[in-house]
Amino acid sequence: HMTKLRKLVAGYGCGIDDAGIFGLNLVEFDVKANNKVTNVNHMINLKKLNASFDCGIDDKGISALNLSKLYIDDNPKIRNINNMINIKTLNACRNSGITNQGINKLNLKRLYACGNSKITIFEQNRKCAYPIENDRECTICINKKQEKLKDFAFSLLYVIVFGFALGMIWLQSEND
Repeated sequence: HMTKLRKLVAGYGCGIDDAGIFGLNLVEFDVKANNKVTNVNHMINLKKLNASFDCGIDDKGISALNLSKLYIDDNPKIRNINNMINIKTLNACRNSGITNQGINKLNLKRLYACGNSKITIFEQNRKCAYPIENDRECTICINKKQEKLKDFAFSLLYVIVFGFALGMIWLQSEND
Protein backbone atom coordinates (compact mmCIF):
# COMPACT_ATOMS: atom_id res chain seq x y z
CA HIS A 1 0.00 0.00 0.00
CA MET A 2 1.50 3.34 -1.19
CA THR A 3 4.90 1.72 -1.78
CA LYS A 4 5.82 4.33 -4.42
CA LEU A 5 5.07 7.32 -2.18
CA ARG A 6 8.26 9.39 -1.74
CA LYS A 7 7.07 12.63 -0.10
CA LEU A 8 4.51 13.02 2.65
CA VAL A 9 3.28 15.98 4.68
CA ALA A 10 1.59 14.75 7.86
CA GLY A 11 1.96 17.63 10.25
CA TYR A 12 -0.10 19.93 12.41
CA GLY A 13 -2.10 17.41 14.36
CA CYS A 14 -3.26 15.25 11.47
CA GLY A 15 -4.43 11.74 12.35
CA ILE A 16 -1.38 9.94 10.96
CA ASP A 17 0.61 8.08 13.60
CA ASP A 18 3.39 5.45 13.70
CA ALA A 19 1.01 2.72 12.52
CA GLY A 20 -0.07 4.89 9.58
CA ILE A 21 3.49 5.25 8.27
CA PHE A 22 4.52 1.64 8.87
CA GLY A 23 5.95 0.20 5.67
CA LEU A 24 6.54 3.57 4.01
CA ASN A 25 10.04 4.33 2.78
CA LEU A 26 9.88 8.04 2.06
CA VAL A 27 12.61 10.37 0.79
CA GLU A 28 11.03 13.50 2.33
CA PHE A 29 8.78 13.59 5.37
CA ASP A 30 7.21 16.65 6.98
CA VAL A 31 5.78 15.73 10.34
CA LYS A 32 6.04 19.09 12.11
CA ALA A 33 3.63 19.57 15.00
CA ASN A 34 2.45 15.95 14.82
CA ASN A 35 3.07 14.31 18.18
CA LYS A 36 1.61 10.97 17.07
CA VAL A 37 4.62 10.07 14.92
CA THR A 38 7.53 9.05 17.15
CA ASN A 39 9.77 6.76 15.08
CA VAL A 40 10.95 6.95 11.45
CA ASN A 41 13.99 4.66 11.70
CA HIS A 42 12.46 2.20 9.21
CA MET A 43 12.65 4.85 6.44
CA ILE A 44 16.17 4.00 5.31
CA ASN A 45 15.94 6.21 2.17
CA LEU A 46 14.81 9.29 4.10
CA LYS A 47 16.98 12.31 3.23
CA LYS A 48 14.91 15.28 4.41
CA LEU A 49 12.90 15.38 7.64
CA ASN A 50 10.94 18.20 9.23
CA ALA A 51 10.35 17.24 12.87
CA SER A 52 9.82 20.76 14.18
CA PHE A 53 7.51 22.10 16.87
CA ASP A 54 5.40 19.72 18.95
CA CYS A 55 6.58 16.64 17.09
CA GLY A 56 6.74 13.25 18.81
CA ILE A 57 10.12 12.33 17.34
CA ASP A 58 13.09 12.26 19.72
CA ASP A 59 16.71 11.03 19.47
CA LYS A 60 15.66 7.36 19.49
CA GLY A 61 13.13 7.93 16.73
CA ILE A 62 15.85 9.04 14.26
CA SER A 63 18.89 7.15 15.60
CA ALA A 64 19.21 4.85 12.55
CA LEU A 65 18.90 7.63 9.96
CA ASN A 66 21.58 9.43 7.99
CA LEU A 67 19.72 12.46 6.65
CA SER A 68 21.06 15.27 4.47
CA LYS A 69 18.58 17.90 5.79
CA LEU A 70 16.93 18.09 9.18
CA TYR A 71 14.53 20.73 10.49
CA ILE A 72 13.98 20.58 14.25
CA ASP A 73 13.05 24.14 15.19
CA ASP A 74 11.32 24.21 18.58
CA ASN A 75 11.71 20.44 19.11
CA PRO A 76 13.44 20.01 22.48
CA LYS A 77 13.29 16.18 22.22
CA ILE A 78 16.09 15.88 19.66
CA ARG A 79 19.42 16.62 21.33
CA ASN A 80 22.13 14.71 19.48
CA ILE A 81 22.52 14.02 15.75
CA ASN A 82 26.24 13.25 15.62
CA ASN A 83 25.42 9.86 14.05
CA MET A 84 24.24 11.63 10.85
CA ILE A 85 27.58 11.94 9.09
CA ASN A 86 25.99 12.95 5.74
CA ILE A 87 23.91 15.80 7.09
CA LYS A 88 24.61 19.13 5.35
CA THR A 89 21.78 21.40 6.49
CA LEU A 90 20.38 21.72 9.99
CA ASN A 91 17.67 24.06 11.22
CA ALA A 92 17.75 24.05 15.03
CA CYS A 93 16.20 27.38 15.96
CA ARG A 94 14.67 28.68 19.17
CA ASN A 95 13.71 25.90 21.59
CA SER A 96 15.51 23.12 19.76
CA GLY A 97 17.20 20.59 22.03
CA ILE A 98 20.41 20.66 19.97
CA THR A 99 23.51 21.89 21.79
CA ASN A 100 27.16 22.27 20.81
CA GLN A 101 27.81 18.67 21.90
CA GLY A 102 24.93 17.37 19.81
CA ILE A 103 26.52 18.57 16.55
CA ASN A 104 30.25 18.74 17.30
CA LYS A 105 31.17 15.73 15.11
CA LEU A 106 29.33 16.97 12.03
CA ASN A 107 30.61 18.79 8.95
CA LEU A 108 27.56 20.95 8.26
CA LYS A 109 27.43 23.27 5.27
CA ARG A 110 24.54 25.27 6.71
CA LEU A 111 23.42 25.66 10.30
CA TYR A 112 20.45 27.84 11.15
CA ALA A 113 20.30 28.40 14.90
CA CYS A 114 18.13 31.50 15.25
CA GLY A 115 17.39 32.16 18.90
CA ASN A 116 18.99 28.90 20.06
CA SER A 117 21.16 29.97 22.98
CA LYS A 118 22.46 26.38 23.42
CA ILE A 119 24.53 26.62 20.24
CA THR A 120 27.38 28.99 21.01
CA ILE A 121 30.67 27.52 19.81
CA PHE A 122 31.41 26.74 16.20
CA GLU A 123 34.28 24.99 14.49
CA GLN A 124 37.14 27.12 13.19
CA ASN A 125 36.28 26.43 9.54
CA ARG A 126 33.06 28.43 9.74
CA LYS A 127 32.17 32.10 9.83
CA CYS A 128 29.09 32.79 11.87
CA ALA A 129 26.70 35.40 13.12
CA TYR A 130 25.10 36.58 9.90
CA PRO A 131 21.69 38.07 10.67
CA ILE A 132 18.90 37.12 8.30
CA GLU A 133 15.44 38.60 8.06
CA ASN A 134 16.50 41.31 10.53
CA ASP A 135 16.75 38.72 13.33
CA ARG A 136 19.75 39.94 15.33
CA GLU A 137 19.81 36.75 17.39
CA CYS A 138 20.06 34.53 14.33
CA THR A 139 23.22 32.60 13.64
CA ILE A 140 23.95 31.06 10.27
CA CYS A 141 27.16 29.17 9.70
CA ILE A 142 28.44 28.65 6.21
CA ASN A 143 31.52 26.67 5.35
CA LYS A 144 34.52 28.76 4.27
CA LYS A 145 34.48 27.73 0.58
CA GLN A 146 31.00 29.16 0.18
CA GLU A 147 32.02 32.23 2.16
CA LYS A 148 35.07 32.84 -0.05
CA LEU A 149 32.85 32.72 -3.14
CA LYS A 150 30.48 35.19 -1.50
CA ASP A 151 33.39 37.50 -0.57
CA PHE A 152 34.70 37.31 -4.15
CA ALA A 153 31.27 38.21 -5.54
CA PHE A 154 31.00 41.21 -3.20
CA SER A 155 34.54 42.33 -4.12
CA LEU A 156 33.75 42.06 -7.81
CA LEU A 157 30.53 44.01 -7.33
CA TYR A 158 32.44 46.70 -5.42
CA VAL A 159 35.00 47.02 -8.24
CA ILE A 160 32.25 47.34 -10.84
CA VAL A 161 30.31 49.95 -8.86
CA PHE A 162 33.46 51.88 -7.96
CA GLY A 163 34.64 51.78 -11.58
CA PHE A 164 31.26 52.99 -12.77
CA ALA A 165 31.31 55.87 -10.26
CA LEU A 166 34.83 56.90 -11.36
CA GLY A 167 33.71 56.76 -14.98
CA MET A 168 30.74 59.01 -14.21
CA ILE A 169 33.00 61.49 -12.40
CA TRP A 170 35.43 61.50 -15.34
CA LEU A 171 32.58 62.04 -17.83
CA GLN A 172 31.21 64.88 -15.73
CA SER A 173 34.65 66.55 -15.52
CA GLU A 174 35.05 66.20 -19.31
CA ASN A 175 31.69 67.90 -19.87
CA ASP A 176 32.55 70.84 -17.57
